[in-house]
Amino acid sequence: MKEKVLCALILAAGIVGLGLCIKSPIDKIANKGREVTAMGRSEKTVKADVATWNASFSMSGDDVQSLYSEVSEMSETVKKHLVDKGIPAADIEVTSPDINDSGEYDYNHRKNENRYSVIGHIHVVTDKVTTIDKIEKNRGDFFTEYGYIIDTDVEYEYKGFQELKSELMAQAIKNAQKTAQQLADNSNSKLDKIKDADQGYFDIESSEKSPMYKVISGVTHITYTLKD
Repeated sequence: MKEKVLCALILAAGIVGLGLCIKSPIDKIANKGREVTAMGRSEKTVKADVATWNASFSMSGDDVQSLYSEVSEMSETVKKHLVDKGIPAADIEVTSPDINDSGEYDYNHRKNENRYSVIGHIHVVTDKVTTIDKIEKNRGDFFTEYGYIIDTDVEYEYKGFQELKSELMAQAIKNAQKTAQQLADNSNSKLDKIKDADQGYFDIESSEKSPMYKVISGVTHITYTLKD
C-alpha cells in the first residue's frame, strides 16, 4: 500500500514538473507573435519653384535662306514677348533653327515647293512660375498678336524638396505610431518597442488643382511589439 502511495506521489510530482516545463515555452511562443505593423503617411502641397517652358515654330518653302531669316526673326519676337511679360532675358535660350530637307522633288516627281522646313526653338528655365503659367494659358496671344502658330509644353518642379524630407518623415512616423496605438488599444494591449522600420519613401505628384502645385508625401512602415 505504501509503495502505491509513493508511486502516486512521484507521478504527481512528475506531472507538475512537466507542466512547469511545458508552460514556459508556451508563454514565449505566445508572446513572440504579438506585434503590429502600421503605416504612417504625411503630405504637403507646395507651389513649384521652377518652370521649364519650351516652344517651337516652323515655316516651309523652297528658299532656305529666306526661311531661316524669318524663323530667326520669329524667335526674337517670341523672346521679346516673354521679356515684356516678365521673364528675365537670362532665363531664355534661343537655339539655332533646325533645317529639314525633304528633297527637290516629291513622290510624284513634281518639284517640291515646300522642300525645306525650318524649325525654331526657345527654351526657358525660370523661377517666374506664375508668369510662365499665365503665358502658357494665353499662348493663343502669339497667333492673335503676331500670326504665329507655336507648339509649347511646360513642366513645373519643386527644387526645395530636400528641405521638406525631414519634416514629412517625422510626421509620417508620428502618424504610424498613432495608428499602431489604436490597433493596440483594440486588442487590449500596449505598445512596447519598435521591432522594425523601413527607411520610408517619398512621392511627388502634380496637384489636381493645377500642375503648378505639387503634392509631396512621405510614407513609412513601423513594426511594434505589444505587451499586456
